[in-house]
Amino acid sequence: VLTQEKQSKCSNVGIKVIKKGGAVAREGTAQVGDTLMSVNGTEILPGPLSRVTKKIKESQDPLTFDVYRGGSDEIDVNEYSSESACPYYLSRALAKRADLIFCPYNYILDPDIRSAMEIDVEDAVIILDEAHNVEDTLRSLGSDKYTEFELIEMIALLNSYAVRWQPSQSSLYTSRRRKKDEEDLSQKMPNIAHDLLLLVEKVVKFLRVSRMKFENNQIHNGIARATTEYKKFKCPDNKEWEVMYYGPNGRGLRGKPAGCEHFFSQLAFEQKDVELLCSQVGLFDKFMSSKRGTGEASEKRSKLADRLVKFISDLCDAFRLSEHYYISSVVSANGNLDFATGENNLVPGRFKRNPKEIKRVPPVTINDRNPLNRVCNHTSCNTLNRGHTSHDVFCDGSTPLWESSLVLNLLTPGVKMGYLAKYAHTLVFASGSLAPIPSLCAELNLLPPDPNASAQKKPQVAPIGRKPDNSQELMNMDKLEDEENNKPEFIDPFQEKFGRLQVAPKPLEANHVINLEKQLLTIGIGHFPDGSPLSVKMSNYSKAGFYDKLGHTIASIVESIPRGGVLVFLPSFTFLKKCENTWRNNSTWMRLLAAKGSVVVEPSSSSQSKFEEERDRFNDTIESTGNCILFAVFRGKMSEGVSFNDDFARGVICVGVPFPNSYDRSISAKMLYNDEQRKLRKRDTLAGNEWYSQQAYRALAQAIGRCIRHAGDYGAIILLDSRHCDDGSQLFNSGICQAHAKLPKWMRTNVKTLRYEHHSIGRKDIPCGYQGLKRVMVDFFRTAKAHSASVLNRQMETFRASQAKSCEKTLSFNKQTGNWMENPTK
Repeated sequence: VLTQEKQSKCSNVGIKVIKKGGAVAREGTAQVGDTLMSVNGTEILPGPLSRVTKKIKESQDPLTFDVYRGGSDEIDVNEYSSESACPYYLSRALAKRADLIFCPYNYILDPDIRSAMEIDVEDAVIILDEAHNVEDTLRSLGSDKYTEFELIEMIALLNSYAVRWQPSQSSLYTSRRRKKDEEDLSQKMPNIAHDLLLLVEKVVKFLRVSRMKFENNQIHNGIARATTEYKKFKCPDNKEWEVMYYGPNGRGLRGKPAGCEHFFSQLAFEQKDVELLCSQVGLFDKFMSSKRGTGEASEKRSKLADRLVKFISDLCDAFRLSEHYYISSVVSANGNLDFATGENNLVPGRFKRNPKEIKRVPPVTINDRNPLNRVCNHTSCNTLNRGHTSHDVFCDGSTPLWESSLVLNLLTPGVKMGYLAKYAHTLVFASGSLAPIPSLCAELNLLPPDPNASAQKKPQVAPIGRKPDNSQELMNMDKLEDEENNKPEFIDPFQEKFGRLQVAPKPLEANHVINLEKQLLTIGIGHFPDGSPLSVKMSNYSKAGFYDKLGHTIASIVESIPRGGVLVFLPSFTFLKKCENTWRNNSTWMRLLAAKGSVVVEPSSSSQSKFEEERDRFNDTIESTGNCILFAVFRGKMSEGVSFNDDFARGVICVGVPFPNSYDRSISAKMLYNDEQRKLRKRDTLAGNEWYSQQAYRALAQAIGRCIRHAGDYGAIILLDSRHCDDGSQLFNSGICQAHAKLPKWMRTNVKTLRYEHHSIGRKDIPCGYQGLKRVMVDFFRTAKAHSASVLNRQMETFRASQAKSCEKTLSFNKQTGNWMENPTK
């Protein structure tokens, strides 16, 4: 916050307040009381404060302040610094001239962030590491959930512009300086807001009907079932019950895939409405962006406006590509289930959210919720309802027991990949768990070139720095400029076949960098120490002694690993919590502590600070004692993106096969969608059941990858489940276990099987049960340690030889040949 003496409008401008958490506070150089001397190299002369603030707001470059820090009226040029630059805007400015840019996924994949950051991907080489997450990331960009309360707040916002708002002298645009387009936008704002308001109202009415069906038990998932489930299973407060569903059914409808088209039919939403709303929401976004200010209220209004723009855009995309989306309405408790069901303290000690109140719009009050609402004076409302339409009816300030939400889910990542596939020069996907490659390409709608299609070349234009020689080059330049300025915001990748998938050479599926025989021990175990089958399935969870036997099995394996950290991955946080509670009450926990000294459990909360605290506690324990156990879950933060190299993970134990929850609507709808697309569109996607299995084995592969992190690393991987122990006869007698066919190439044929007594159900078996396992583990870690040490020694010798060679010769790049050349040093 800048300040200036009230007595004079021509005095120096100083810094009065530095916003906590802002860019200036994080950079840390500027201080309260500093006097501004220049902004981005331009001297600040004594004058009106508005001149300085305007210059700052209009600046597109990173802000660099020269400030004077002292107490005297005389200014010493040596007392102020030119090092105070905002790192965020500085990085954005540098990125415009950089040849290599590192950034998170969403900066490239999300079109809104890409536009806001001014990232141009045309003709760019884009490398996506950990690309197994690209599918889910793209699908999540087109998916969202909009609650009834949130949509009503949007109604209140739009209603203030559609019914009551009038441009005035106090608005952003003053009559003296208003430009023609700004003036036109201000005058059009009531009509724009009204058009958007009518759509949001339709959706809220749909959600109100859904909630009434739930509360009146007109559906299977009604309030009676919700109350029963809460009493019986003590389900969490955020549990949702689906009321209505519009999406794939696995068979299609009248010969074409069944998407969410019926939802839009119920809303009477047509193509002409999409065309109108797409243009209107763009103008609304432009208008609201121009009104952004400072303060908590302005920030909240801006966030709500952004959500409104996304809501309208998502609905329009879902309408245009309805077969690739599903839409559903779900109901959850308002605040907590005790309040919603009328049951008090059913789960004592559990944190309970407070119920929310629907936004109240004047003249509605607490004592009078149904006064005469303001009547909409818009022409269409007056014509249809004879002047009796009011848009305030939803904003009554009530506190309902339940809350309805609209779920919009994109079922294929190919929809969001269209822009990159068309304009990027090259896309490189890199990950250790992309297989099978054909299904990945089908999901992303990346197709090989069509041999019958003629190549489309860009018009030849004059190179940079040379003027066009003839009128044809001028015409080509105009054509390219028109194409650049008229790039479509919406690209249907299922209509435009880009055909840019590399087919020669084939996609690379590499072997591991280590010697698998000497540095990695992988064992599948399909039985408990007592000989009973070890099958981690939900149907076995309720069997007596299951958790006890599983705990003693893990403890036996941990005791076989002589030194280093051990990672134990379990299917879910619920399963992990049940195991922890059971093992703490028997001898299992004492055995684990006796073997490794300390146990760390991954937190189930989404708090990043809590996750980092537990991760650091594990790392600190390994560094100080050399031993520790970490219990984590598949698909959790510990299983991806964290490097547990060397002694941090000498053993990885994977319990079960982490299949997704098949009762989750997003999972079941995706399976039905894939079946429909294969049957009716002849797409080469995985069948629904195969896709379902692939999700499990990708999560398994990511957990396995935490163990071996470099060429000199070594460790043991234990797969606990009978599904890891078949002999390969089910898979064309290939010798590869059916459960391992979807694992990385280097893993498929490297799994040994632990034999129980004289019975063996796998290949490369280890005899003598758990006693034989201990002997094999001791032998492996003794030889692996020596072999890894020799690998690291050879690498060090190679590195030193390269250093010596680099001292003798230098390299220079020849721009004409495009090659590096050796230059002898003098």
